[in-house]
Amino acid sequence: MNTRDAAQLLLLAGKSVLLAGAPGTGKTREARELARRMTGVEPETIVGRGDLGYEDLLYRYEPSPSGYKLVLGPLAVSVISSWIRIFHGLTPVWLLFDEINRFNAEVVLGDLFLVLDLEHRKSKEVVPQSVMMEVLKNSSLLEEVKRKALGGLEEELEFGDASKTLRRVLECFPNGLPLPYSWRALATMNLIDRAHLFRLGFALLRRFPLILYPRFGDSFNPALNIESLEEGSQKFDSRVLEVVKKFLTSEESLKMALKELSLCYEKCPWDRVLSSVRLAERRVSKVSFTSVIEAISTVVAGLLKVGVDVGYALLLDVRKILVIASLLGRSMERYQDESFLADVVISSLLLPQIGGIAPAVKADIVLTGRSARLEKLKELVDYIVSLLGEKSMSAYYMEALRLELPL
Repeated sequence: MNTRDAAQLLLLAGKSVLLAGAPGTGKTREARELARRMTGVEPETIVGRGDLGYEDLLYRYEPSPSGYKLVLGPLAVSVISSWIRIFHGLTPVWLLFDEINRFNAEVVLGDLFLVLDLEHRKSKEVVPQSVMMEVLKNSSLLEEVKRKALGGLEEELEFGDASKTLRRVLECFPNGLPLPYSWRALATMNLIDRAHLFRLGFALLRRFPLILYPRFGDSFNPALNIESLEEGSQKFDSRVLEVVKKFLTSEESLKMALKELSLCYEKCPWDRVLSSVRLAERRVSKVSFTSVIEAISTVVAGLLKVGVDVGYALLLDVRKILVIASLLGRSMERYQDESFLADVVISSLLLPQIGGIAPAVKADIVLTGRSARLEKLKELVDYIVSLLGEKSMSAYYMEALRLELPL
């Protein structure tokens, strides 16, 4: 399995992405390459540290000889320079969180959680109007965001006065700048550190689906086992299986997925979720990934059995991924591979949710010496390995989970 294909699929489906793996596997390099490959410009980067705060990410005021000066954080630079580029018909500047679990992401990114979801981008101005007014008055800050917006294209592109472009942007967004629909965040995480640094919870992991990178010399090669699919239909709650399958194949969920993937701002229609896939000009046929949907349904039923909540928002993310795979399948054969698709969805969206029950399982073991939930989880682990094979990304994730749980 090409992990870059997996990450691109999630990014096209509107998700941000978390690249995780052992130390030295090239996660940061790959994240930067992904951003460059999909936007043509270097991402703005912030490196995690224990004392990182939201003001470091967005903006802060520092003492200066004349009083206080405004300092823009990586998020503000990313958003402002993105809008400059978008108003010139270019791609946005994405943001990279390197070693995201080295700071308290659940707290620091709290204000961003809502707008990381496509459907809520309009609900919050990330860079306030007051900050934008100061940027427009400050030539050094204007030069900073213009330099980032240029992305090394000084000889090929001439923006002219960046302040004029930003004033045009503010005509569309007078209360401040929201996140562009085409904007994404990338993050990296060292799996060895995962158990003893800041924990990433349900909310964050749904917004940053996890892509695993193999150890040196290893590779992913999932193989969907049809016999295990039949076993799963008997092992897990048939009612749950039917509900999940019905949702993932329904006309209603297809319309919801297409609506989110087609989002744009009324006053700024040139910023879209997908710039490379024009949904209006393509037909999305009825989803034919029957085995993928069967596999996802059995894993969802298994997660519910061990006490992991799986909501409709997560299933809608699955639906969007299947829509993108359907749209791009003709030009990218990998996206028609059902073993690949099932492994990407299960390992990146579904299995990371297991981490949320780790504290409860550990508490059960400390207090009673055993955990019924852990025994059910072991059964689910065995099932997923038999479903997708030992060379799958899902099996690799289960191996990494042993760092947190006594599996």
